[in-house]
Amino acid sequence: IGVKCSDGVVIGADGAATFGNPLGQRTIIQPMTKLQVIQSHIVMGVSGQVGLSQLYCDRVEGLWRDNKLGREVRLPDVMRLVHDAIYQDAQNAIAGAAASAPFLGNQAAALAVTASVIALPVGGITGRPELIQCNHIGMAEAATSDLPYVAIGSGQALADPFLAFLRHIFWPGSLPKLADGVFATVWTLLHAIRVTPGGVSEPIQIATLAYKGRELFAGELAPAQLLDHRQHVADAERYLANLKESPQTSSAPPPPQPP
Repeated sequence: IGVKCSDGVVIGADGAATFGNPLGQRTIIQPMTKLQVIQSHIVMGVSGQVGLSQLYCDRVEGLWRDNKLGREVRLPDVMRLVHDAIYQDAQNAIAGAAASAPFLGNQAAALAVTASVIALPVGGITGRPELIQCNHIGMAEAATSDLPYVAIGSGQALADPFLAFLRHIFWPGSLPKLADGVFATVWTLLHAIRVTPGGVSEPIQIATLAYKGRELFAGELAPAQLLDHRQHVADAERYLANLKESPQTSSAPPPPQPP
């Protein structure tokens, strides 16, 4: 999940890695870290094949290391660079899946279906925090104030409507603050894990791209910070449960604001 905020970007992920064979038979689920903090200034998460995730993260890291991203001040130019960096790997995966289709059938397509979310500075580390989504062929799309969030992966069907609900309630006409974006991301992940038929599970991981002074830095939330937001979610759910038929009948105090 990615959320563009007025003062940064939030990206969150569950922690389920699903093992299986090329025929689509699932074997086990193991916990893993899905989000990568790159060069202290980029957060990237990739759904789909782990091998493609490793390749894509390496490509984006190479762009930053070679100062190709840092020189660009226009978001469309950054989007083209990211697309060009991962396009060939994506095309190779698609070609391989097509070659396997006669033997594996529709399951071959799953081997090439992947997507990415990337939080990165545009215009250098004192520039603007932006959220980019890339589809299975690397085509990039930037989050906007009208479309400020994105979800990818097997939990998307659960995350999209819940994010839309939270946006309607908490920040219908503007971008959320970073703390509100973290709160919404944590709540959405917990909801998806709670009701999923499989493939999405703990542990959850939250990373942000935010200003420290005048510069943008990426980092993962510490366990204590994540616990605070889990508690805010529990407080919000408890408050809603106590509303019953009318807000006037509730004796529960309103949930505290996220820090």
